[in-house]
Amino acid sequence: KGCVFYKAGESLFELDTVIDPTNILTMLHETLRKESALGRYGVVGKMPSDFHQRFVAAIHASVTLEPKKKVKLLGAVGESLV
Repeated sequence: KGCVFYKAGESLFELDTVIDPTNILTMLHETLRKESALGRYGVVGKMPSDFHQRFVAAIHASVTLEPKKKVKLLGAVGESLV
């Protein structure tokens, strides 16, 4: 609960992968493109089709995220706390 977990090979992830909404680095897509071109970050593929649903569920289930942070994260992905 509170995280999104993918087993190695389950989707684009080669290793077991945990995505924790309490530890999110946010940046504009344009910034990501620029940083990727500079070799600082890389886009390795498209997120799995179930990621959005699982990420929203993880935010709702988190016991460590403050309510304000939950609202902000959910708003960033087009969802709400209610």
